[in-house]
Amino acid sequence: MGCYDGLAAVIPVLGAFIIWLPAAVFLALEDHWTQAISLVLWDMLVAATINNLLRLVLVGNRLHQHTLLIFMSLVGDLILFGSSELILGSMVLAITLILKSALTCKKTNKI
Repeated sequence: MGCYDGLAAVIPVLGAFIIWLPAAVFLALEDHWTQAISLVLWDMLVAATINNLLRLVLVGNRLHQHTLLIFMSLVGDLILFGSSELILGSMVLAITLILKSALTCKKTNKI
């Protein structure tokens, strides 16, 4: 299950949720409530947190942006748009940085 969980973690929005939720439901239906609750808590509190922190660091390095800037755009996105539109904050940040770069180049006549 860990391999499938890791592979599914790269899927935006759903991620590993599509792996551990059916497993937890199956455990609950088989009357293994303690294991089902443990699985849900582990994935929600530990695995999801590590996944989100690693994604911040990796995306920040790839985009050559400070991790705090990426973090603030994702948190602002969650507050303004909710989890279903998680990509909008990143798009707004990218467009803002592109426009800033274009204006800076135009002011220095490097276009």
